[in-house]
Amino acid sequence: IVARIPPQVQLSIALGDLFTLEDVWQAIEHLPDLTGRARIYLKLGFAGVRSFERVRALLEVAADAARSHPASPSIVAVAYADSEFAGTIPPRSVFRAAAGVPASGVLLDTYLKSEGNLFTWIEPSELTGLMVRAHGTEMLAAVAGSLTVEHLRTVCAAGADIVGVRGAACSE
Repeated sequence: IVARIPPQVQLSIALGDLFTLEDVWQAIEHLPDLTGRARIYLKLGFAGVRSFERVRALLEVAADAARSHPASPSIVAVAYADSEFAGTIPPRSVFRAAAGVPASGVLLDTYLKSEGNLFTWIEPSELTGLMVRAHGTEMLAAVAGSLTVEHLRTVCAAGADIVGVRGAACSE
């Protein structure tokens, strides 16, 4: 897929939810040669990681591995609005960990795709606060989570830089 995307187009790659420092390092180290491409974002989630310190350590290893990769990809920390179902720390804690590394961005998403949308788990005012927090630390702020056309006004008003869709792009 990467080979078919024009090199001037930015690319987002989901690394998934990784638990060990070694897994994070290897996931980034074994990426294909991506030099000569536009900016590359690597999204890293933390389902099953219940400690702020561990999330921060995973992000620090990701940032170190990214710096040593020839393409120097940017790290995006994934926070789950339904963090209790993901067995991880709350979004505000992920945002704080990402700001301390620093990561290039944060993505607020949902873990359980079948249990509602982003706004099932978070109020618009809390979303706005998280977007402000990300921007205050010079991180990109991305939002996803079973969003529909009806959610766009609220998401944009909250200050999201990027809106991620999957099903809505295909069905609406």
